[in-house]
Amino acid sequence: MGQTRSILTTGVTGFLGARLTASLLAATSATVFCLVRGRSTEGAAKRMQARLSALGVPAEHRTRVVPVFGDLGVPGLGMPPADFDELADSVRTIYHCAARLSMVSETDRLSAINVGGTETMLRLAERGDGTVLHFVSTLGTLGASRQAGQPRVDESAVPTEVTAGGVGYTTSKMVAENTVRAAMRRGLPAVIHRPGLILGETATGACLDSDILVRIIRTCAEIGLAPRCPGWVPAATVDHVVRSITALGAADPALVGSTFHLADSRPLLLHQVFRHMRTAGYMISEIPTTEWEQVLREHPESTNCFAVLAMWKAVRYLLGTDPDHLFPQVSCDRTAGVLAQLGVPPSPPPDETLFHRMFEHLSRTGHLDTPPVLAAVAPG
Repeated sequence: MGQTRSILTTGVTGFLGARLTASLLAATSATVFCLVRGRSTEGAAKRMQARLSALGVPAEHRTRVVPVFGDLGVPGLGMPPADFDELADSVRTIYHCAARLSMVSETDRLSAINVGGTETMLRLAERGDGTVLHFVSTLGTLGASRQAGQPRVDESAVPTEVTAGGVGYTTSKMVAENTVRAAMRRGLPAVIHRPGLILGETATGACLDSDILVRIIRTCAEIGLAPRCPGWVPAATVDHVVRSITALGAADPALVGSTFHLADSRPLLLHQVFRHMRTAGYMISEIPTTEWEQVLREHPESTNCFAVLAMWKAVRYLLGTDPDHLFPQVSCDRTAGVLAQLGVPPSPPPDETLFHRMFEHLSRTGHLDTPPVLAAVAPG
């Protein structure tokens, strides 16, 4: 592993981690170690290479990828201590994206990977020689800030158990982020990145098929009803998040120790998402949120309805079901200023064009009926 200029990424088979790894391969000449889990090293390596190939990473770039077989949920990645030390000696920058993303599980079910895995990455960085850790957190850790008397938050906000809103996932990420912050106070060079809701790719609409917003979209399409709600959420396209992290990772070392908010300056309004569904041809009527929740309970046979109800603790913050469950206003001003200096354009707006592409992607992958209006104008 003895490479003087190399990177470690986690979450390489995930939606964000795979795209970030592809971006780092394109933007640098570094060897990129990718932490992968599997029953065999060979199988894990094949899965990782297939993921990068599917994203269009050229074969010559993929030759710089080195799979590292390990498990974030196990102390020391489950590696022999000598291998762990060798990995620490080899990497100079760590991008930690991997997490168990579940809006259903309680904190204790998520902590082994989301907290324990972060602690392992910190130990790996601390054993290196000036290794910088880029930790991907989430703005969801601040989603309940109004309950803490904070209707507006900026990059200096420190998440707490209250601001995480009692949601297992965001609570686990809050604990992990504050663990990174404690290491920074001890002198570890690190950067915290807080994306908002990560939307689909600008060009293709490719998106996660089961994240919290997509589950709401799929449910509305299935039952023909959407909640009439005031909710909003900070959001950005996945390509903007990737572009931002890549640029910040290559920037002036003076940025080490900073926290960045990776979201569009304008929040995504949920009622606009439902309007985009209607302009795509979905027959959606809006009813009060309490009635919508009751309709979901009347359809226990529906996988989508069941999933949204299982996520209801988190769903409340997207819908803004009451004043305490309305996302705070999120300032990205400092981040926007830094990114502008680095030549990174603002996130494309989460507009009708983007959502129509996301609907088409979900339709192509079998997770949503074909949008009627878009089907009518499709060639052939």
